[in-house]
Amino acid sequence: MIADWMERESWDQAARRAYFPCVSYRYGWMASIAGTFPHLEMVPLAKTDQSGKVQYVCPCLFDLRSRILTSSSLLSPGFITTNTQPQEMIDALIESTVRRKGKIIELQIPPGYWYFDSLLRMGFTLLRKISFFDLELKGARSFDEFSQTHISKDKIKNIKTSYLKGLCVQAMDLSEESIQRFLPPYLDMIERHHSTAFPIQFFLRLGREFNDCGKVWIASVGGIDAGSAITFESEGRLWAWFLQGNRKFKEYKVDARLEAELIRYSIERNIPVMDLGTSPLEGPLGDWKLRFGAKPVFHEVYRLVISGRARFYHFLGMDFGERSR
Repeated sequence: MIADWMERESWDQAARRAYFPCVSYRYGWMASIAGTFPHLEMVPLAKTDQSGKVQYVCPCLFDLRSRILTSSSLLSPGFITTNTQPQEMIDALIESTVRRKGKIIELQIPPGYWYFDSLLRMGFTLLRKISFFDLELKGARSFDEFSQTHISKDKIKNIKTSYLKGLCVQAMDLSEESIQRFLPPYLDMIERHHSTAFPIQFFLRLGREFNDCGKVWIASVGGIDAGSAITFESEGRLWAWFLQGNRKFKEYKVDARLEAELIRYSIERNIPVMDLGTSPLEGPLGDWKLRFGAKPVFHEVYRLVISGRARFYHFLGMDFGERSR
């Protein structure tokens, strides 16, 4: 049975068993987004067996402005947590979208799932591919060993420069204090790229939800903060978020040093994969990640436009998935 599921503990147990183990599957990720952005409504669907045990979850959000139901919002990857045929969940998503007078369903499929052909048969179209960058660290015995075989010479030079200039990097628990220190370099980066910043309330909510697995990284020199990053650790995967250096400290090679310390941390903790997030494959950020040894992995976004037929079946109380096969 597919139904809305609000019980956090059992939800998060299913999220930790996810085929693609990203922290954004956890209940707190949806709750943080919906609690910060009033136009985004939680759609927390879960598949349960006859005993009521959660088999897998599907964390979605409905945008009240665009009328789009999506499984990926604010940089977070994911669809259902199990690599299984999604027909039953698709039926539930169509029903939820129609009930909310929605127009579109968009699903972001991480790599490794084998049911993309089923989505095409259900009427979905491939909208776009998104390039994430993964750093495979399994088997790496030390940062020095890894850097000699994976990191480009120019980046190694940058890392050494940061040491010589006295740049220090500190890891802190995800808390209100550390988030306040994270923000100035983040806002500087947002201004440089002419982007829209997430409100501080969003980061503070994430801090409350994920203080068990989140960290803030602060790069500083002479007691002055020069750069920052946020990481989330989940089931053998470290997700690096908003790594940046303040433009006033460009000569300190802050970005390279922060990246190096995250890699060193992951290797020391035997974390096999470090996720460097999304960037255009052909661009300066993508090239920067490639020079640290990361490899692009593609997530695919599929779109279904809710047809009049789906609305008609919903009105009659019929199952669209059964009628469409």
